[in-house]
Amino acid sequence: MIVVLHGKDLEASYNRLLKILQKYPEHHKIKLTHDDNQESFYLATFGKELIDRQKIIICENYLSDNKIKHTILKTTPQDIALIFWEHKQLSAALVKEIQKVATVENFSLPQIFWFLDSISPKSHRSLEHLHSFNLGPDQNLIWQLANRLLLLILAREGASYELASKFTGRNLFNWQWNKITSQSKMFDLATLYAIYKGIVKIDFMLKTGITNLKENTLVSLLIIKYLSI
Repeated sequence: MIVVLHGKDLEASYNRLLKILQKYPEHHKIKLTHDDNQESFYLATFGKELIDRQKIIICENYLSDNKIKHTILKTTPQDIALIFWEHKQLSAALVKEIQKVATVENFSLPQIFWFLDSISPKSHRSLEHLHSFNLGPDQNLIWQLANRLLLLILAREGASYELASKFTGRNLFNWQWNKITSQSKMFDLATLYAIYKGIVKIDFMLKTGITNLKENTLVSLLIIKYLSI
Protein backbone atom coordinates (compact mmCIF):
# COMPACT_ATOMS: atom_id res chain seq x y z
CA MET A 1 0.00 0.00 0.00
CA ILE A 2 1.24 3.46 -0.93
CA VAL A 3 -0.71 6.56 0.09
CA VAL A 4 0.25 10.17 -0.66
CA LEU A 5 -1.36 12.95 1.38
CA HIS A 6 -0.61 16.43 0.08
CA GLY A 7 -1.94 19.98 0.16
CA LYS A 8 -1.77 23.07 2.37
CA ASP A 9 -4.51 22.03 4.79
CA LEU A 10 -2.06 20.30 7.10
CA GLU A 11 -4.56 19.80 9.90
CA ALA A 12 -6.92 17.86 7.63
CA SER A 13 -4.13 15.79 6.08
CA TYR A 14 -2.62 15.06 9.51
CA ASN A 15 -5.98 13.87 10.83
CA ARG A 16 -6.27 11.62 7.77
CA LEU A 17 -2.79 10.27 8.51
CA LEU A 18 -3.84 9.39 12.07
CA LYS A 19 -6.94 7.58 10.81
CA ILE A 20 -4.86 5.49 8.42
CA LEU A 21 -2.40 4.58 11.18
CA GLN A 22 -5.26 3.48 13.41
CA LYS A 23 -5.98 0.72 10.90
CA TYR A 24 -2.54 -0.76 11.50
CA PRO A 25 -2.19 -0.98 15.30
CA GLU A 26 0.15 -3.98 15.17
CA HIS A 27 2.49 -2.61 12.52
CA HIS A 28 5.94 -1.35 13.43
CA LYS A 29 5.85 2.36 12.60
CA ILE A 30 8.90 4.15 11.18
CA LYS A 31 8.75 7.93 10.78
CA LEU A 32 11.17 9.71 8.46
CA THR A 33 11.35 13.50 8.80
CA HIS A 34 13.56 16.36 7.56
CA ASP A 35 16.35 15.02 9.79
CA ASP A 36 16.49 11.82 7.72
CA ASN A 37 17.87 11.42 4.22
CA GLN A 38 17.52 9.23 1.15
CA GLU A 39 19.63 6.50 2.72
CA SER A 40 17.22 6.33 5.66
CA PHE A 41 14.36 5.69 3.23
CA TYR A 42 16.21 2.89 1.45
CA LEU A 43 17.19 1.24 4.73
CA ALA A 44 13.67 1.43 6.09
CA THR A 45 12.02 0.27 2.87
CA PHE A 46 14.39 -2.32 1.43
CA GLY A 47 16.45 -3.30 4.45
CA LYS A 48 15.89 -6.60 6.21
CA GLU A 49 15.21 -6.60 9.95
CA LEU A 50 16.28 -9.25 12.43
CA ILE A 51 12.70 -9.54 13.61
CA ASP A 52 10.21 -10.41 10.88
CA ARG A 53 7.37 -7.97 11.43
CA GLN A 54 5.02 -5.87 9.35
CA LYS A 55 5.89 -2.23 9.15
CA ILE A 56 4.43 1.04 7.99
CA ILE A 57 6.73 3.90 6.95
CA ILE A 58 5.65 7.54 7.22
CA CYS A 59 7.75 9.87 5.05
CA GLU A 60 7.41 13.59 5.71
CA ASN A 61 8.01 15.85 2.67
CA TYR A 62 10.13 13.23 0.89
CA LEU A 63 8.48 13.89 -2.46
CA SER A 64 8.14 17.68 -2.29
CA ASP A 65 11.74 18.02 -1.05
CA ASN A 66 12.98 15.65 -3.79
CA LYS A 67 14.64 13.33 -1.30
CA ILE A 68 13.57 10.43 -3.49
CA LYS A 69 12.40 10.08 -7.08
CA HIS A 70 8.81 9.05 -7.56
CA THR A 71 9.95 6.25 -9.88
CA ILE A 72 11.32 4.33 -6.89
CA LEU A 73 7.74 3.75 -5.73
CA LYS A 74 7.31 1.18 -8.51
CA THR A 75 9.95 -1.06 -6.95
CA THR A 76 9.01 -0.89 -3.25
CA PRO A 77 8.09 -4.23 -1.60
CA GLN A 78 4.41 -5.08 -1.76
CA ASP A 79 4.23 -6.09 1.91
CA ILE A 80 5.28 -2.64 3.18
CA ALA A 81 2.83 0.19 3.82
CA LEU A 82 4.16 3.58 2.72
CA ILE A 83 2.57 6.93 3.59
CA PHE A 84 3.93 10.19 2.20
CA TRP A 85 2.74 13.20 4.21
CA GLU A 86 3.54 16.25 2.09
CA HIS A 87 3.09 19.74 3.53
CA LYS A 88 2.84 21.29 0.09
CA GLN A 89 0.65 20.98 -2.97
CA LEU A 90 2.35 18.60 -5.38
CA SER A 91 2.38 19.54 -9.05
CA ALA A 92 -0.32 18.11 -11.31
CA ALA A 93 2.34 16.39 -13.42
CA LEU A 94 3.86 14.64 -10.41
CA VAL A 95 0.45 13.61 -9.08
CA LYS A 96 -0.41 12.10 -12.49
CA GLU A 97 2.70 9.91 -12.34
CA ILE A 98 2.29 8.93 -8.70
CA GLN A 99 -1.34 7.93 -9.19
CA LYS A 100 -0.16 5.04 -11.35
CA VAL A 101 1.21 3.26 -8.27
CA ALA A 102 -0.32 5.04 -5.27
CA THR A 103 -3.51 6.47 -3.80
CA VAL A 104 -3.25 10.27 -3.79
CA GLU A 105 -5.43 12.47 -1.57
CA ASN A 106 -5.41 16.25 -1.87
CA PHE A 107 -6.20 18.56 1.06
CA SER A 108 -6.71 22.07 -0.21
CA LEU A 109 -6.70 24.91 2.27
CA PRO A 110 -10.14 26.56 2.73
CA GLN A 111 -10.26 30.05 1.25
CA ILE A 112 -10.58 31.72 4.65
CA PHE A 113 -7.14 30.43 5.64
CA TRP A 114 -5.51 31.89 2.53
CA PHE A 115 -6.74 35.24 3.77
CA LEU A 116 -5.65 34.67 7.39
CA ASP A 117 -2.18 33.50 6.34
CA SER A 118 -1.78 36.55 4.07
CA ILE A 119 -2.21 39.07 6.90
CA SER A 120 1.03 41.00 7.38
CA PRO A 121 2.25 44.62 7.54
CA LYS A 122 2.74 46.44 4.25
CA SER A 123 0.90 43.75 2.32
CA HIS A 124 -1.88 44.28 -0.21
CA ARG A 125 -2.44 40.54 -0.48
CA SER A 126 -4.82 40.56 2.49
CA LEU A 127 -7.30 42.78 0.68
CA GLU A 128 -6.88 40.81 -2.54
CA HIS A 129 -7.69 37.53 -0.79
CA LEU A 130 -10.52 39.07 1.19
CA HIS A 131 -12.36 40.24 -1.92
CA SER A 132 -11.31 37.75 -4.58
CA PHE A 133 -12.58 34.84 -2.47
CA ASN A 134 -15.78 36.72 -1.55
CA LEU A 135 -15.46 35.71 2.10
CA GLY A 136 -18.80 36.17 3.80
CA PRO A 137 -20.85 35.08 6.85
CA ASP A 138 -20.71 31.41 5.82
CA GLN A 139 -16.91 31.56 6.24
CA ASN A 140 -17.19 32.84 9.84
CA LEU A 141 -14.91 35.69 8.81
CA ILE A 142 -15.14 37.74 12.03
CA TRP A 143 -14.69 34.73 14.33
CA GLN A 144 -11.81 33.32 12.28
CA LEU A 145 -10.06 36.69 12.13
CA ALA A 146 -10.49 37.30 15.88
CA ASN A 147 -9.17 33.81 16.63
CA ARG A 148 -6.11 34.28 14.40
CA LEU A 149 -5.30 37.65 16.01
CA LEU A 150 -5.64 36.13 19.47
CA LEU A 151 -3.19 33.39 18.51
CA LEU A 152 -0.79 35.96 17.04
CA ILE A 153 -0.94 37.97 20.27
CA LEU A 154 -0.27 34.88 22.39
CA ALA A 155 2.66 33.95 20.15
CA ARG A 156 4.08 37.49 20.27
CA GLU A 157 3.79 37.37 24.07
CA GLY A 158 5.97 34.26 24.05
CA ALA A 159 3.32 31.70 24.95
CA SER A 160 3.96 28.01 24.26
CA TYR A 161 1.62 26.06 22.02
CA GLU A 162 0.48 24.06 25.06
CA LEU A 163 -0.59 27.27 26.80
CA ALA A 164 -2.18 28.61 23.62
CA SER A 165 -4.15 25.38 23.24
CA LYS A 166 -5.50 25.63 26.79
CA PHE A 167 -6.23 29.34 26.50
CA THR A 168 -8.18 29.03 23.23
CA GLY A 169 -9.70 25.62 23.89
CA ARG A 170 -8.23 24.27 20.65
CA ASN A 171 -5.93 21.32 20.13
CA LEU A 172 -3.04 23.01 18.37
CA PHE A 173 -0.27 20.96 16.80
CA ASN A 174 3.36 21.96 17.10
CA TRP A 175 3.65 22.68 13.35
CA GLN A 176 0.56 24.90 13.52
CA TRP A 177 2.04 26.91 16.36
CA ASN A 178 5.34 27.28 14.50
CA LYS A 179 3.45 28.85 11.57
CA ILE A 180 1.57 31.22 13.90
CA THR A 181 4.79 32.17 15.68
CA SER A 182 6.50 32.93 12.38
CA GLN A 183 3.61 35.14 11.27
CA SER A 184 3.48 36.97 14.61
CA LYS A 185 7.09 38.12 14.27
CA MET A 186 6.03 40.45 11.46
CA PHE A 187 3.95 42.55 13.88
CA ASP A 188 4.49 44.57 17.02
CA LEU A 189 2.17 43.91 19.95
CA ALA A 190 0.55 47.35 19.83
CA THR A 191 -0.64 46.74 16.27
CA LEU A 192 -1.95 43.26 17.08
CA TYR A 193 -3.90 44.53 20.08
CA ALA A 194 -5.32 47.43 18.06
CA ILE A 195 -6.54 45.15 15.27
CA TYR A 196 -8.01 42.70 17.78
CA LYS A 197 -9.94 45.48 19.52
CA GLY A 198 -11.14 46.65 16.11
CA ILE A 199 -12.45 43.17 15.29
CA VAL A 200 -14.34 43.00 18.59
CA LYS A 201 -15.86 46.41 17.85
CA ILE A 202 -16.90 45.30 14.35
CA ASP A 203 -18.52 42.19 15.79
CA PHE A 204 -20.49 44.34 18.25
CA MET A 205 -21.58 46.75 15.50
CA LEU A 206 -22.81 43.96 13.26
CA LYS A 207 -24.68 42.11 15.98
CA THR A 208 -26.39 45.24 17.32
CA GLY A 209 -27.23 46.69 13.90
CA ILE A 210 -25.32 49.92 14.48
CA THR A 211 -23.94 49.80 10.95
CA ASN A 212 -25.36 48.92 7.56
CA LEU A 213 -21.93 48.21 6.09
CA LYS A 214 -21.03 44.64 5.19
CA GLU A 215 -18.47 42.80 7.29
CA ASN A 216 -16.06 42.56 4.34
CA THR A 217 -16.13 46.34 4.02
CA LEU A 218 -15.55 46.85 7.73
CA VAL A 219 -12.68 44.37 7.81
CA SER A 220 -11.15 46.07 4.75
CA LEU A 221 -11.27 49.44 6.53
CA LEU A 222 -9.66 47.86 9.59
CA ILE A 223 -6.81 46.44 7.49
CA ILE A 224 -6.27 49.76 5.74
CA LYS A 225 -6.22 51.61 9.06
CA TYR A 226 -3.67 49.46 10.86
CA LEU A 227 -1.62 47.88 8.08
CA SER A 228 0.37 49.87 5.55
CA ILE A 229 -0.87 48.59 2.21
